[in-house]
Amino acid sequence: MALVTKQLGESSRLLGDPTSSVGSIELDAPLAAENSENKEKDNIEEDHSHYVAADLPVIVKQEDEHRYTEGTTGGVQWTRLRLFGLIFGPVGWGIVCLIPISAKHPHAAYALGVLVWMAVWWLLEVVPMGVTSLLPVVLFPLLDVLSVGETARSYMNYVQFLFIGAFLVNIALEHVHLHTRFALKVLLLIGSNDSRPHTYLLAVMSVAWLLSMVCFNTSTTLMLVPFVTGLLDSAEERFKDQPLQLQAVKKFGKGALIGIAWASSIGGIATLIGTGPNGIMAGVFTETYPTADITINFGNWFLCCFPVSVAIFFPAWGILSYSYCRAKDGATFSLDRQFLKDQLAALGKMTRDEKVVAGLQAFLVLMWLLRGVVLEPYIGSCETKGHNSLYDCPSGQWSSVWKEYDGGLACAAAISIFVIPSSVNPGQPLLPWEIATRKMPWEIILFYGGGFAVAAGFSASGLSQLIGDSFSALSSVPPFFMTVLVCLILTFTTEVTSNTATTTIVVPILASVSSAIKMHPLVLMLSGTLSCSMAFMLPIATPPNTIVFATGGGRLQFTTMIKPGFILNMVGVVIIPSLVFTLGGAIYSNGSWDFPQWAVNNGTSTIP
Repeated sequence: MALVTKQLGESSRLLGDPTSSVGSIELDAPLAAENSENKEKDNIEEDHSHYVAADLPVIVKQEDEHRYTEGTTGGVQWTRLRLFGLIFGPVGWGIVCLIPISAKHPHAAYALGVLVWMAVWWLLEVVPMGVTSLLPVVLFPLLDVLSVGETARSYMNYVQFLFIGAFLVNIALEHVHLHTRFALKVLLLIGSNDSRPHTYLLAVMSVAWLLSMVCFNTSTTLMLVPFVTGLLDSAEERFKDQPLQLQAVKKFGKGALIGIAWASSIGGIATLIGTGPNGIMAGVFTETYPTADITINFGNWFLCCFPVSVAIFFPAWGILSYSYCRAKDGATFSLDRQFLKDQLAALGKMTRDEKVVAGLQAFLVLMWLLRGVVLEPYIGSCETKGHNSLYDCPSGQWSSVWKEYDGGLACAAAISIFVIPSSVNPGQPLLPWEIATRKMPWEIILFYGGGFAVAAGFSASGLSQLIGDSFSALSSVPPFFMTVLVCLILTFTTEVTSNTATTTIVVPILASVSSAIKMHPLVLMLSGTLSCSMAFMLPIATPPNTIVFATGGGRLQFTTMIKPGFILNMVGVVIIPSLVFTLGGAIYSNGSWDFPQWAVNNGTSTIP
């Protein structure tokens, strides 16, 4: 059989519905008929023999997340909660629009009303989150907040093209099963038959952590869970007559599954494309501060946030090792690696398609890193003569064709996968277009666009200034304490709300508050964004958490994650502000977080 993963988007998450099912594992399910039916449906004449390993023993099947049982409207079943949101969203919008928030900025109430409507529909998932994200296109022009053209332009910027290109390369990577081969190789490389449990835990978490930097953390989790449950099932069978060892295996199994979910979320914060909130923050920053002399790109994000990811990853491993890898009465056990060897053997030898996709991914990451730290700073011109690089050119006077070119690099790599022919499937490119369009997370792209439109509406309507002015009294609060408070609130808020929706709502507000209290906007925006991904306590907090809870073979209970997750949440609350203030300042603000002039011009501050 084959390991098949159906992609879940970052925005497709559960918000407290315990009856929802994220996925199930089926053993020895027939796949040939399904593949044949899909080929006829999509008219794709393609040989998957090298991409679908015929004798892999597990298949992960994604079930429909939402199961509505109460009431029907137009053939669609609705829960009472969704019906409440359907009505309360527009009602809340109307109420807010009638409130005279400011005589100086009459349209601010309209922009806030749109945000209220979107927030209700996002958080209650009344309609698909991408559909909710289209509300600004409908409402902003009618309310005279932004024209149709201005609203539409805010939906597409360089961040969107960065994600579109990265998504296509990621789909190609999954299509040729390169991520599966990488996972198996690392697991076999780090672990051995006589390895201790904490070593295997490190191996499993390392794979999830590394893959989630360039792949969807949801698909990373879906791909790894069957391997780990297979190892655990094998070990439980071997030690079924040895109670102490069996108990140790079951205890380790809980830690391994939690480790996959945690590492997938922690790895996602390391790169700009790793998880949804990162891209939302970059786009909102560009919309809010178009004249800023700072560009959020893959390179400087990685330099700043990869150390943050490392600093949280090892405590996460330590917490789980302490909690789940210590056996009572000295009982020890080993995991049989033959299961993994069988999986790897079923994939066959590495094909040319896999090598080409791996080369494209490696080249793309390398160019992203070089663009931000070498190409843009040194290939360009300064308005003031005598300056040959960004670093010695006066602020705002350096221009380069490489500025904000991360999206161009991503699209170039994406185009390549449709130009280079497949050696496995003659007559087809590396990634058939039909598969790309079917797996492309269009909802996420629309969701990002909706967030960027909200930020543009905040600025155009004057709502940003009003929000900032209302928080101006906080200017006397020490910046570090303010940052810790923001991280603490958002970390625990995202345990029960969507991290992408929370980021979209909160980041424009943080920008306004920063400008009002004369604090560098990136401090709160960056810290808050990273904290939105620090949800480790509840199965409903993130898609990876939900997946390991639903597909872990009953090894996890609802409360299993709470205690260790709370500890890791607090670790993040300490590490994120500390590294953002120190390392982030060195990367984004020449060693200090002084309030910049561009925040005065484009933000809400009234500093003369």
